[in-house]
Amino acid sequence: MADALTCIVVTPESTALEQKAEFVSVPLYDGELGVLAGRAPLIGRLGKGSLRVRLSNGTVHRYRIEGGFVQIHGNVVSLITESFRAS
Repeated sequence: MADALTCIVVTPESTALEQKAEFVSVPLYDGELGVLAGRAPLIGRLGKGSLRVRLSNGTVHRYRIEGGFVQIHGNVVSLITESFRAS
């Protein structure tokens, strides 16, 4: 998977997720953002909603997050949030 993303979710307790992905969708404070490999850098404020991580085999994992921040740099999507759980 040469053009894979890496999705990293950090909470106050630990690194809750570190997963290779083909596509990541994050809930921003004012909408939703879809991320593919090669996206321009971005820093944004997260809202409440569903983080979706699509793997290269088509499987989609969904997680519930409630606020925080997202940074996209290179092919790494880093989320810092206080609340993270599978949904």
